[in-house]
Amino acid sequence: MMEDRILKTKADPSLNTEQSEKKAIFLGLDGIPTTILPSTDIDYLFYNPTGHWSFSNSFCLENLFSCYDSLYSKFINKLWGNMKEYNDFKKCLDLDTWRILFDSGRNPEISFSKLDFSRSIDTIRNHRSKGVIYKFLYTIDFYTLISNVVEVTKEIFYLTGDFYYILNCSSDFTGLPDQNKVGIRTSKSPAANKLVALMALIYIRLHSLLDYHTKLAYEIEKTQTNFEKYPRLSSKNKLYSDRKKLNINGSKGTLFQKDAFIVEIESYRNELIHNSLLDDEPRIYERYENNQLAERYLLLPDVDKNGQLESYINRKFFYSNERKFNYILPDLLRIFQERQLKTLQVLSQSMQP
Repeated sequence: MMEDRILKTKADPSLNTEQSEKKAIFLGLDGIPTTILPSTDIDYLFYNPTGHWSFSNSFCLENLFSCYDSLYSKFINKLWGNMKEYNDFKKCLDLDTWRILFDSGRNPEISFSKLDFSRSIDTIRNHRSKGVIYKFLYTIDFYTLISNVVEVTKEIFYLTGDFYYILNCSSDFTGLPDQNKVGIRTSKSPAANKLVALMALIYIRLHSLLDYHTKLAYEIEKTQTNFEKYPRLSSKNKLYSDRKKLNINGSKGTLFQKDAFIVEIESYRNELIHNSLLDDEPRIYERYENNQLAERYLLLPDVDKNGQLESYINRKFFYSNERKFNYILPDLLRIFQERQLKTLQVLSQSMQP
C-alpha cells in the first residue's frame, strides 16, 4: 500500500547526462568498466544508457519495500482494528481535507504555515470526531517514518551507483602518460573528492537507518492509544542510542544486534559527522601492471575486532589492513539489507494478534 506510492529503483538524475553518448556497461568493483558480462560469482553494477543500474548477486529492494508496506498495514490494523475502518475514513475525506491532513507539515506540496495547519485542524474537527482526526494524523506520522526509511534506503543505492560510476568512468582518471603508469600512484582530483564524499554519505545514511528503525520500534512497541488530543510520536527525539528500552534490542540478526558490524558503521559515521574526513585529504589509489590499470580503490582506516577505529594518542587513521571501500561496499549493503529484513520480521511478529 504505502499510501499508493510506487517505489522504483532508478539511478540518480546526475547520471543521465549525455545519455545518447553512453553505452550499456558493467561497472567493476575494481574501478575498471567492461562491456562483457562478468562471471556470476563477481559483484558488479550494470549501468545502461537510460540511467537505470542494478547490483548483481542478491540485492532485491522491491522485496524489502514490500515488507515495509506490510508493516504499515499491520500497524493500521493494530491502531484501527482493521484496514476497512481506516480506508472508509480516508474515502470520506474530500481532496482539500486530505491534502491538509496528509501533506501539511510533511512536504512542500501544500503552502501552509504552522498557524494555517493548526486553524485548519480546529475547523475540521468541528465537523468530525476529533479522536478520529487525531488518530488519522498519528497514522500518517507513522507512515512518514516508513516512507523516510524507504527513501533513505533508495538513496543509499543511488549513492552507490554514483560512486561506482565515477570510480569507473570519470574523465579525471584518464590521460595519464604511459611512463607514469607504473606501480601504485595517488590520484587527487575533483573525482577523488566526490568519491570520498559519496563514501561519507553512504555511512551517514546507513546510520540514519539505525535511527529510523529505532523510531519504528518505539511506535510499534509503545503505540499511542489516547486521541483526546493530537499525540506526540512515542519515538520523538529517539535515536539508535535509545534502543536499550526496546524489547527488540539485542535481537539476533537484526539491526539491534550490537556487534562489530554495527559498531564499525557507527565509528566511521561519527568520525565523518564530527571531523568530516577519514584521511588528511581525499585521495584515490591506482595500481598499474604493464602500463595497464589493474585496480582503482579508496582506502578506509583500520578498525579493531570490535569495530572501533584503531587509535594511538592523537593518531587514529592507520592503514595496515588495506581496507578497500569499493570492494567491501557490496557486502556492507547486503548484510545491512539482511538485517533490515530480519528487523522487519521481528517487528511484524510483535504485532500478531
